[in-house]
Amino acid sequence: MLSITKAWDRRAKKVKSTKTGHTRRFAIEPNLLPMLTAMHDEKDGEGPVVALPSERAMARNLRRWLWKAGVRRPELHEGSPTRKPLTWHDLRATGATWMAVRGDDPLKIKQRCGHTTFATTEIYIREAEAVREGFGEVFPVLPEVLIQFRADQNRALRSSLKKGLLSGVDGTRTRGLRRDRPAL
Repeated sequence: MLSITKAWDRRAKKVKSTKTGHTRRFAIEPNLLPMLTAMHDEKDGEGPVVALPSERAMARNLRRWLWKAGVRRPELHEGSPTRKPLTWHDLRATGATWMAVRGDDPLKIKQRCGHTTFATTEIYIREAEAVREGFGEVFPVLPEVLIQFRADQNRALRSSLKKGLLSGVDGTRTRGLRRDRPAL
């Protein structure tokens, strides 16, 4: 189960209450659980599994890691007059749309997302109706190699931190990651 008890205020850079002021609880997608368990174990069971330096930095790092993983679709990485690059918050919207594609109960989608009105949830349902045909598997099983990569990465990260070799806000070597990526 996941409990959403707090939110991050991007402007004030501090923790705040959720928009509604209420805690919401829901079951974690079963196929996501192995990754979250590995991330939780990396933190020795303490604290958040994702550090929150800033949403902008998180989005930049997300796109950077997608690029390194070979996910190079321009619509995720490049802005234009009609689209913006992928942001961290887009992951939330994607999850809501995927739940609607799968056919989840609209009220459950509303509750999980914390929407105060059903009209907001309907946006995701309409989007799902537009993309449902030929969509493929919703929330597929994560590759085992991804979870093993997290464990190997964690060992390397701890070793590098001890040696003082890392420089990025989130512990990544930002210079090395930027070399094989086009300017955005």
